[in-house]
Amino acid sequence: MLHAVKRISIALGLLVMCSVLTIGTLRWYNDRSRIVLDSTSKERIRAEIDQLGTDQRKRIWLEGVFRCDQAVRQRVQRSLALYGYGSPVHEQALRAMSDTDIVNLYRMELYLGEYGHPLDPSYGELALIAPWTVLHHAASGGTRRKWMPMLQQAHDAGILDASALNWYVDRME
Repeated sequence: MLHAVKRISIALGLLVMCSVLTIGTLRWYNDRSRIVLDSTSKERIRAEIDQLGTDQRKRIWLEGVFRCDQAVRQRVQRSLALYGYGSPVHEQALRAMSDTDIVNLYRMELYLGEYGHPLDPSYGELALIAPWTVLHHAASGGTRRKWMPMLQQAHDAGILDASALNWYVDRME
């Protein structure tokens, strides 16, 4: 049991980097299952995007969003393996993943609207797949359709591989 607790602690530690992205951004409704981004949070996110003037800052920001996206998914996997489907820990991990997806999607849509999809291979793999990853996890097929032309452009430029694009298209249907 101590080993399991240690593994959960490590997973939660990975979420610390996500706290910069999510803490103070969400406003909870009473039922604990619905969240919204309030106007103050949206302004804070807009200011964050406006600060990304250099390629280095954009790359670091995109990598951080990708790592956050993956950290919450690892937490869900670990909670399922250790505590089982439907356990309170697993349900909490699923809520955290959903919340993170909402915030990451809002951030990524602002980023893509401002800067477009990165097409420079020097950004590195994590930064280059971050937009696809976040958009792929969007709950809405309409959101996925909206950004498909930009992902197609990234594919045509050799940034996004065909299997990733096909997987994205499959989720739109």
